[in-house]
Formats: sequence, C-alpha cells, structure tokens
Amino acid sequence: DTILSYPSIVHFNGDDALILFDGTDTIDVLGVPGVDPGSSWAVGSGSTANHTLVRMSNVTGGSTDWTTGALEWDVYPQNTWSFIGAHANSCSGGGGPLPGVCSDLFFSEYGEGSSNHKYVEIYNPTSSAISLSGYTVYLSGNGGSYTNTFTSNASIASGDVYLVCTNQADTLIQAASDTIL
Repeated sequence: DTILSYPSIVHFNGDDALILFDGTDTIDVLGVPGVDPGSSWAVGSGSTANHTLVRMSNVTGGSTDWTTGALEWDVYPQNTWSFIGAHANSCSGGGGPLPGVCSDLFFSEYGEGSSNHKYVEIYNPTSSAISLSGYTVYLSGNGGSYTNTFTSNASIASGDVYLVCTNQADTLIQAASDTIL
C-alpha cells in the first residue's frame, strides 16, 4: 500500500532498538533505546542479529524493559517467514481480551533476515480495531537518538497484525505487508 525509500524503521540490523510509542508512553521495545550493544542483543536462545523473533503466545502485552522483554521471544534462524502475517496469542481465545491484560498493541514479530529481508509486525490483541494514528514506531540506530520514525492512519482489526517491511524484502514478505518502506 505504501512504499518509502531508505532509510526507514525496517532498515535495521541487530544492534538497532525499535520502540512502539502510543503518543504519551513507550508501550514496547526491542533492544535498549540509546544503547549500542555492539552487534546485537541477546534474546532467548539467540540474538537480535540475523534471526527471526516471534513473540511467545503466552505474552499478553508489550515490555518496556528489555531485561524481561528479551525472555518473551521464540528465536528462529534468519529468513524464517512461516509465522508472518498472523499471531497466535492467548488474548485471542474465548470471549476477547483477558481482564486487565491484552489492552494495547505490541510487537509480535521481528525479522532480521539476510540482505534486506527485514520486517516488523505489530499485533492488536484487543477486542476492537485500533487506529495507528496515535502511534509511532521509532528506530534507535546504533545506540543513537531516534533516527527514523513510522506513523500511519491505518487501523489494525481486532486480533490482526500490521506488517511493515523493506522495499527490497522477499516477495512473500511484501505480499503479506501492509506497508513497504
């Protein structure tokens, strides 16, 4: 639907932090904004470099502390795209969100594939559609200040995902994407 050129929030490598901001607060992070870890951050059984990360299905919200957030991801080899475009989560079972949880968007997948096969997925665990108009995704490149941002007026349906990828990603990723940067 949208194609933007380099640089963007999905032109990252393993040492760039991603931040999901709802207009007043940070609601989810990948990595540590403002910190350069070298080549990557440790996460699960791997790292943020050259891996695909999928949020565990028992996670019901974003994390702003990477110390605990790093434990919330299943780690797959780079170029694993079999989970793209949907997110299995305990929020989506039964009669809608669980009381007190599943109340805001969060990152559900992060693909740091070879070359420019990169994407990030945002999940809506709530029982209603959410407009992205009040949200911003920031990229903190190499420990620097926010270097790239992404905003949209699109909506994410209840239980659905919004996928943003590079304009040089594999055609399978682009076909599932809502925005191509």
